Amino acid sequence: MDEVRGSFLDMDRESMTGHIFELVEQKKDVNAVIDALLEETGKYFGLDDIVIKEIIDEGTAIKVNYEWSMDGQKLLLNLERRFLEGVFPKWKDTFEKNPCFVYCYNKETDDNLLIHMIRTDKVQSVLQIPYYEQEELRGCIEFTDYVKPRKWVEKDIIVLKQFTQIIFSYLFDLREIDVSKTQLKELLKTDSITGLPRYEEFFKECVRAASVQEDKCIAIICADITNFKYINERYGYEFGDKILVLFSHCIYQYYTRVISCCREYSDNFCFAIKMQSGLSKEAIKNNVNGLAAFFISRVQEEVIDSNLIVNLGVSVMNDNDMDVAAAVSNANAARKFARKQFSKSYGKVALFDKTMLTSTARELELIGRVDEALASGEFCMFLQPKVRCRDFRITGAEALVRWRKPDGTYNYPDSFIPAFEREGCIIKIDYFIYEEVMKYLRARLDAGLECVPISMNVSRVHLFGRELITYIGKLINKYHIPPEYLEFELTESMYIEDLPTIMYTIDRLKAMGVGISIDDFGSGYSSLDILTSLQADVLKLDKVFMKETLSNNDKIIVGAIIDMARRLGLTVLCEGVENDSQRRFLNDSGCEYMQGYLFSKPIEVEEFDRLFIENREKI
Repeated sequence: MDEVRGSFLDMDRESMTGHIFELVEQKKDVNAVIDALLEETGKYFGLDDIVIKEIIDEGTAIKVNYEWSMDGQKLLLNLERRFLEGVFPKWKDTFEKNPCFVYCYNKETDDNLLIHMIRTDKVQSVLQIPYYEQEELRGCIEFTDYVKPRKWVEKDIIVLKQFTQIIFSYLFDLREIDVSKTQLKELLKTDSITGLPRYEEFFKECVRAASVQEDKCIAIICADITNFKYINERYGYEFGDKILVLFSHCIYQYYTRVISCCREYSDNFCFAIKMQSGLSKEAIKNNVNGLAAFFISRVQEEVIDSNLIVNLGVSVMNDNDMDVAAAVSNANAARKFARKQFSKSYGKVALFDKTMLTSTARELELIGRVDEALASGEFCMFLQPKVRCRDFRITGAEALVRWRKPDGTYNYPDSFIPAFEREGCIIKIDYFIYEEVMKYLRARLDAGLECVPISMNVSRVHLFGRELITYIGKLINKYHIPPEYLEFELTESMYIEDLPTIMYTIDRLKAMGVGISIDDFGSGYSSLDILTSLQADVLKLDKVFMKETLSNNDKIIVGAIIDMARRLGLTVLCEGVENDSQRRFLNDSGCEYMQGYLFSKPIEVEEFDRLFIENREKI
């Protein structure tokens, strides 16, 4: 007892505070410090029980969060009691009427035990010291004797008042900081939009599941949502967040054995499910594609014109392959592969195989060489002629990029354009082609040679910024190119993906006087109503319409589109024309122009110039 007496409550307030913060350094948390101080105080005064009571629920209830007792029994801990009507004001009034501003009871001399505020009427003596914050009662500390009565003296009350003030004002603040830190740690473990675990927690869950997996295999699935930006732009980011939450819910509703799920970033998700062993590749694909269909059906309950597509990459782990990190990487590679696929369904699914790694490595190599290849002149412009259907007269050309390697062979567009679009470096290639076109036209104009309009592709990546318009304007001014020789092609899918941005882009380009073409019409959604809302000049029918032999139904469909486009004042050009029967049908149907191997494949600029001269001499 003497050791305790000398260690704490004989100190002045400043020393007492210092002692408490020494304990804070020693103990694991603030709660442990409070428990230690209650024990020191109880032993110092020879008490039977000490409890800390906090006012909760805006003054309607009281709760015991801390208790110390001499016999080790904590009978009141976690007690929560609602105030009966009138009790709380009476309790406050009792403090205010007492000269020491406390409630002090001794069974030998007093008969006013506050039965509602004390555990039992068997107490011999009790001292309650209140704590106020901004004149609002926040709680009290209660010091109780059950064995013998005690007469509390003013000196002890003063010491315990200091003790109470320190407990509430210092330690409770520290406790709140501890709670905030704990809450922050929990928040850092979860995604703020969906409430799903973050990737690190997802990974840990998968590792745990893989270590105890028995009769079933684990499938790691990476997913993203094509055209999600359209949802954000058209309906707002709050609605977009709802769609992300919906997708997370659909995963748990569609699959009964989800190990874990996380949102990595944006609309990219990764989840793990337990799957029956021995399923065929087709069965796995159908299973996963079912999730996409389920999700889209739920989205369409909210918005009909979403045009969302879910891309899903699957990597199956079995007993011989339980490396979670590799499985996630493989699933992600499969997801990227799925995005490249053509599909008219709501989902694109790819099951990982090792050839995808080779493809990914090759793409990364090409992406890494873009700047070097541009600087060394490996990229070059090819032109594919556009000709009149009735007489093969060259009326224009499309500028296309080719990548000529130092050994004279080519990296053809299909091997690098999709990867460049995904990574954003396609902008550098587009800008290169735009300037090459301007240089070419400027050289012909300066030489007094005939020019025809040249069209250039606009990649969807340009839609994420407004630099495109500024850049094109600078080139036109730099090379002084009459705008009637320039045309920009935007694919049909871009119109559907982000119509407001497309309309803005087209309006700005039209203000410059250049032509606008809807490219690849019919390859995707074929939303005919976009033709009435856009200021396009040319409609380019996709090569999918040009089958080697056109059936009657094919002719009816193509003929109807051509007739509709012409009625809307659009010039019609058909791509992919490879035989003369196709050309004759198009000419008879009112299609003015064509592009395809029937006349010429994409060719180098010098060859195009020679072909152009020959064409003019013949016609």
